[in-house]
Amino acid sequence: MEDRLKQQGVLKVTKIRVLAVLVAILLAMGLLGVTAAAQPRDSGAAPSGSRFRAEIYLVDVGVLLKKHPRFEQYMNDLQTDMQRADAAMKQEQATIKKMQEGLNEFKPGTQQYEDLEKRVVGKLADFNARVTLQRKEFLKAEAKIYHMLYQQIQEEVEAFAKDNGVLAVLKFNSEITDVEQPDTIARGLNNPVVWYHKNLDITGYILENLKRRSGGERATNPNYRFPK
Repeated sequence: MEDRLKQQGVLKVTKIRVLAVLVAILLAMGLLGVTAAAQPRDSGAAPSGSRFRAEIYLVDVGVLLKKHPRFEQYMNDLQTDMQRADAAMKQEQATIKKMQEGLNEFKPGTQQYEDLEKRVVGKLADFNARVTLQRKEFLKAEAKIYHMLYQQIQEEVEAFAKDNGVLAVLKFNSEITDVEQPDTIARGLNNPVVWYHKNLDITGYILENLKRRSGGERATNPNYRFPK
């Protein structure tokens, strides 16, 4: 009987020690979780006075590119150049067409016919080659625009991260899915971020700073930094 009581006492002490160790581990690993649990769960943006700091933030690069104060201007300039080049190409195409029609004035097999035919073939080959090269140049010009704007976005994001002690800023899609628009559903399913607190989205802050630096639309939020 005495030995049985001793065994029960040992088991009781062992359980207490195990529980104590588990509690210590949970407290160590779940410290941030306890802090978060103490706050109300809210998917909306918190008031500016209660904005929290985090080590990881999110930014919608697609929105920043489209709303960049210089994006529309650059794309309009590119579109103007494309229209000008297209008009010139159409004029040259019309000239070649007239040359082709001129072949009807000569009998096939004659020297005049063959000479004109060679000129038409040469003109067509040169025209098609220049059209191909022109398209490549415009694609490169468009790519340069996106690259330049993306570099500016990266610079602003880097400045934000350094000023606020951020470890990483991830790209995500902030677009709201709409059942009536299947494309938005597909993009939503491909979005790597399933849920996020609204205060982690710094797209607006970065956009305001881009406006300020570009000298375009006046920024409405002069200070994008969080309180130190």
